[in-house]
Amino acid sequence: MTSYRDSFEQPGFWSTLNRIFSAYIRVGMFFGVEVRLLWLAAILFPLITWSGASRLAGSVGWTGASTLAWIILLPVSLLLIIYTHEMAHIGVGWRYRIHTPLITLSPLGGLAHMEAAAPNPKAEMVISLAGPAVHLLWLAVCWPLSRWIEWSTDPAHFFVWLYLRVLVDIN
Repeated sequence: MTSYRDSFEQPGFWSTLNRIFSAYIRVGMFFGVEVRLLWLAAILFPLITWSGASRLAGSVGWTGASTLAWIILLPVSLLLIIYTHEMAHIGVGWRYRIHTPLITLSPLGGLAHMEAAAPNPKAEMVISLAGPAVHLLWLAVCWPLSRWIEWSTDPAHFFVWLYLRVLVDIN
C-alpha cells in the first residue's frame, strides 16, 4: 500500500528552505560578540523604506539625495536600535557570567544567542528587562531633541525633525 506524500514533504525541501532563510551576512565583531544580519532583513528593510520614502519625497519636495539618505539611514538606525536592545541583554548577562558569542538581526527583531540560562528567576527578569530599558534611553535622547527641533517647511530641517520623530516612534 502506498502512502500519500505531499509535494512539500519531498526529502530535503524543508532543510533547503531553512538554509535559504537562515543565510546571513556577517556584520562584524563588536565587544567580543559576532553580529550577523539575515539577508532577508538586508533586503526587506531598504525596500520597505524605499516604498515609503518615494511617496514622502513627492509630498515634501525632497531631492534624490535626501530620499537616498532616508533609504540608507532608516534601516541602519533600526538595526542599530535592535543591536543596542540585544547588547543590553548581553551586558546584563555578563554580570551573571553568561557568555553570549552571537547576535542575529532579522526582519522580526534580534536574538542574543546566550550559551546558558540565567542562574535564577531574578537574574532572568533583570536580563529580560535590560533590552526594553534601552528603548527608554533612546526615548530620553530622541524625544526631547524632536521637541526642541520644531517642524519646518525647509527640507533639510524637516528631514532631521522627521528622522527624530521616527526614532521616537520606533522606540
